[in-house]
Amino acid sequence: MRIFKPIENFFKSKKIIDDYCLFNKRLFNKLLSNKKKGEILVEFNAFQPFHIPASIMSNLLANKFLAKINSYVGSTFIVSPLKYTYINILKWKIGNYFNLKTFKIYRSFNTTNIFYPKIDKQIELEAKIIVKKFLKKIKTKDDILKLKIKKIPIGDLLYDTYLKKDFIATINLNDQKFHIYTEDYIKLTLFWIKYFKLNNVKAVIGSQSIYSYGILLRVAAYNNISAYVLDPEHIFKVTKKKLYFLSDSADYKKIINSLSKEKIKEGKNLAKQKLKNKFRGKLGGVEDLSLNKSSFGKKMHKSLIKKSKKIKILICSHEFNDAVHIYGKNFFSDMYEWLEFLGKLSNQNKYDWYLKTHTKQPGKFKIYQEADVKIMKEILKKYKNIKLLPGNYSHLQIIKEKIDVVLTVYGSVSYEYPFFNIPVINASKNVPFKFNKFSIIPKSKRDYKKKLQRLDRINYKKNEDDLLEYYFARFIYNDSRNWLFDFKSLLKTFKTWDRIHHFNLYKYYVNNFNMHNFEKKKKLFLNFINSKEYRIRT
Repeated sequence: MRIFKPIENFFKSKKIIDDYCLFNKRLFNKLLSNKKKGEILVEFNAFQPFHIPASIMSNLLANKFLAKINSYVGSTFIVSPLKYTYINILKWKIGNYFNLKTFKIYRSFNTTNIFYPKIDKQIELEAKIIVKKFLKKIKTKDDILKLKIKKIPIGDLLYDTYLKKDFIATINLNDQKFHIYTEDYIKLTLFWIKYFKLNNVKAVIGSQSIYSYGILLRVAAYNNISAYVLDPEHIFKVTKKKLYFLSDSADYKKIINSLSKEKIKEGKNLAKQKLKNKFRGKLGGVEDLSLNKSSFGKKMHKSLIKKSKKIKILICSHEFNDAVHIYGKNFFSDMYEWLEFLGKLSNQNKYDWYLKTHTKQPGKFKIYQEADVKIMKEILKKYKNIKLLPGNYSHLQIIKEKIDVVLTVYGSVSYEYPFFNIPVINASKNVPFKFNKFSIIPKSKRDYKKKLQRLDRINYKKNEDDLLEYYFARFIYNDSRNWLFDFKSLLKTFKTWDRIHHFNLYKYYVNNFNMHNFEKKKKLFLNFINSKEYRIRT
């Protein structure tokens, strides 16, 4: 009967978690030394794909530094509040005391203490002084990005977290809610700065370098302490010089130059084949494993792109609150401001304008996409010259219907449309392909506007070799996915990306565990820890 389904699921999940915890205890046993000289901080979260590599790396680091493993809540503002209510504290105490669910998982791989940030009166007072001075300086949204606490840049993290936590498109500088939030964000940063002063932290392991998750990683980096990010697709370090996601894109040219001609040729051929498969509408390419529907589907719509003598522009939208500053500062403070700028430009009526949203994906993506489309429709009410295309309007059809120029901030269309000799203009200098020449990267916001006003003067020539080298370096040579088991096989089992984030991943891991393979991967992790490399390559 349906009424018993939740009870059945509870016991099923409990059995899988219990088995996984028992497996961990046998695998990691005890740390090498009882005399702990420091601590390894591991983010406390409910991300199953994080738990498995974090268990391995935390124990390797703990044995290397003769340190204990402690776990911290990193999802402040995104999931959990800065100040816990009585209900939050009660739930925490019950979970902690009775070693329930996630608490049990972390303790199964030798985690000693699990805690959340607690703000004292000294931090409260200091934050009030800092926020008062900072808010006086803010004249534009870009000024938010300049915020530094004790020389540690956190403005971009603050900005993106605010958009994400309330699912909004932009920031109102006069909103008192934003002012209170900014003060709280400063409190959290000050807490971690103080924590590092009072504790002997040897290394930090987090799940993401974006949003509030990234604060502790940056504090570690500015204290010259190793900071690692582990996610299902990437395992990399955060350093003073490399704070952002894909900061190693600056090394792509060096990577290519270090390889033999035969290896480069082989890599480019492989890149070309994978891109061709992608453009045939096939999923499973190295850069789109998380997608369930291709944006290059073969299904055609009734044409919505009219034939005219005007230059036809395609705007490829971004999600409004999806880590806007993931690569650093852009020409516009957020995606809302970018669309507003393009909307005003479209009123000049020089070109035919089209706006395409992401291809509709099921699961958690669906909620965000629907909210984004709603905001876009509100924006376009003011700008009648921009026509909204359906999310499932295939890029193949758009290419066939002779679009002339594509606009994005830093999206994947930057390397997709140039393959078909269609120029793409980016609204940022901080893109992963900034050292390549297949996409147009303006020098500044002023230069961006100038280029858009003179599209008839664009002299674009396809640079396929450069494009293929970039694709090979980023998605094939630098691939970190297969850190413990084959990622494609994993997706075959779970069918969709969302299902990997489930307790069944523990069962898959335990059932497919191979000690010989595990020892090899341990060496891979250890070599990475002891090296100056930015990421693990598999």
